[in-house]
Amino acid sequence: MRSWSLCGIVLTIGCGNAEVLTDADGDGFFRDDPNPARRDCADDARLGGTAVYPGAPERCDGIDNDCDGLIDEDDAEGSVEYWPDLDGDGFGIASDTTRFACTAPDGWSPNRRDCNDNDALIFPGAAERCNDLDDDCDLEIDEGIDKSLSWFADLDGDGFGGELVSDGCPTSPDLVRNSDDCNDISRSVRPGAPERCDGIDNDCDGLVDDQDDDVVGARRFWADDDGDGYGNILEPVNACVRPAGTVDNALDCDDDNPAQSPDTVWYRDADFDGFGRPGVTFPRRQCNQPIGYVIDPGDCDDTDGNAWDTRRWFADADGDGFGYPVPVATGCNPDPLWVGNGDDCDDRDPAVRPGAEEVCDRVDNDCDGATDDDDDFVLGRRLFYADGDGDGFGVFYDRVRACFAPPGYVEPRGDCDDANPGIGADPIWYVDADRDGYGDPAFPGPQGCEPIPGRAPNALDCDDSDFFVNPDQPQFLDVDGDGVGFGFVPDATGCTLLPGFSFEGGDCNDDDSRDNAGGCFGAPFGLIEADLSLDRDAAGVRLRVQCLGVTAPVLDRTFTASDSEQTIVITAEARSDLPCTAFVTVPDDTSGDGGPGLVLRTCGEQFGRPTAFNTTGQLGPFEVNRCSGCTDPFARNYDPTVLVSTDVCY
Repeated sequence: MRSWSLCGIVLTIGCGNAEVLTDADGDGFFRDDPNPARRDCADDARLGGTAVYPGAPERCDGIDNDCDGLIDEDDAEGSVEYWPDLDGDGFGIASDTTRFACTAPDGWSPNRRDCNDNDALIFPGAAERCNDLDDDCDLEIDEGIDKSLSWFADLDGDGFGGELVSDGCPTSPDLVRNSDDCNDISRSVRPGAPERCDGIDNDCDGLVDDQDDDVVGARRFWADDDGDGYGNILEPVNACVRPAGTVDNALDCDDDNPAQSPDTVWYRDADFDGFGRPGVTFPRRQCNQPIGYVIDPGDCDDTDGNAWDTRRWFADADGDGFGYPVPVATGCNPDPLWVGNGDDCDDRDPAVRPGAEEVCDRVDNDCDGATDDDDDFVLGRRLFYADGDGDGFGVFYDRVRACFAPPGYVEPRGDCDDANPGIGADPIWYVDADRDGYGDPAFPGPQGCEPIPGRAPNALDCDDSDFFVNPDQPQFLDVDGDGVGFGFVPDATGCTLLPGFSFEGGDCNDDDSRDNAGGCFGAPFGLIEADLSLDRDAAGVRLRVQCLGVTAPVLDRTFTASDSEQTIVITAEARSDLPCTAFVTVPDDTSGDGGPGLVLRTCGEQFGRPTAFNTTGQLGPFEVNRCSGCTDPFARNYDPTVLVSTDVCY
């Protein structure tokens, strides 16, 4: 048998007959092949062509390539391996059981990245939940979640919690993260709910009904300030329960007067004295006052405007028409000496009464409670001028008008220098020959504010020929009467010597008249030393320093007993801030040479020199240099040209 193929047609010749088979796509398989196992199931290029024939390899192309009646079987070329996805979250679980398929079968996934295939909410990239599980398969549990949160039960489902249920992760989806509900079994009670008049704190703000400004459903009441049962229309009050002092009407016309209300009876007042005639009333009761009618029916005589039964009467002792403030009687028949007011503040003086003119006399003349400068209108005020230096004269540019001089003000003005109490208004300039600032009363000069050289604006000098003799001349208390006062700090000043005082100071011992200024030297500062030329009896020499009665310690004492004359240096420390006194004692001189010579010094300043010793060894009289402008505060001066000589200690 021979076969020829022409144009996709196969001719089979044999046994005296011929059969023609069709292979349109040229794949060698015939669509009309009598053998079903070899029959082409898609002999059309549009239906797969040569890729479709019995026994062809199955491919993932949506065609039955091998003509077995199945499309894209699991073993087809191009199929993908799939893993089980039991929870249907799109992520498979790693497993020994896998499957190849062209498209994902139900329950299978092309990946094996799921870490929990029993929970569709657990997969890579899932939102991490507070559940102690790894929801996003990143090997971390509850990352980024604040487990310090508390969860509260929300039994009524209003979004606000009540009791605490758990801390950390919520144990139920009905839990909330707040405990703001004050009643968790009622949805109408919660924060933000409207407050109502029901005796409940509806909005959970701690305020119930009228305590809350936002209450809904309150009633309107009105204040009843006078307690007559009728409210003031101008004072409404909204409340759930009627507050004390309010009523449920607004009918009062005068809420300050309990006698005036819609039930008020009005009495006829013909004499217009404010009191009505008993028994004569307005035809009806009403709140508003009718013209010619009043509330009080206490008129004694409705034709006399000064007669009513409750009128008070006051005694008018000075007859000025104003009575003493205490009433003496009430009624319709007053005494002729009584008046109907108690406005007098002094019923003994007819010039003192309401309406009188206020004058500068320290009396409340017009009875208004204000006296003299405290009153807005007062007669007799004068001008006073500021006196800054207290010399009795003021300056014209600082003045006040008052009844009496205020502190620091005087009536005379014209002070030439208000910072100098010694210069007043246009002073007389007296000759000041000794230049001590005090003038000689025997030689007055010109008058005026301009200073004149060589003159002083006063006549207070005691002796204009002596610089130290003036009202500032120091005086020292002289208890022992030896003519020398104690210490160097004056107890008084003045030209005339006071009894028991002395113009001279420096006594070391003011209890003994024999011990005066002989051994006392002022030592205002530094060290005091004594330089003595002594013989062999020098062993008992002693230097003593006292500062206001406190003995200063001896710092150094150096000497050697010898037949020959020796120089002994004794040093003591003096207080620099207090006046000090120094004196030296020596033993009796047994050598007959007349005693030692001595020079007493302070560091840097010589105070004096001795002339002799007395029999007790106390340093004898001294001759003190006098100075002017020097540093010695106790030096005296007759000649301003003489200065203290200075020397150093070492």
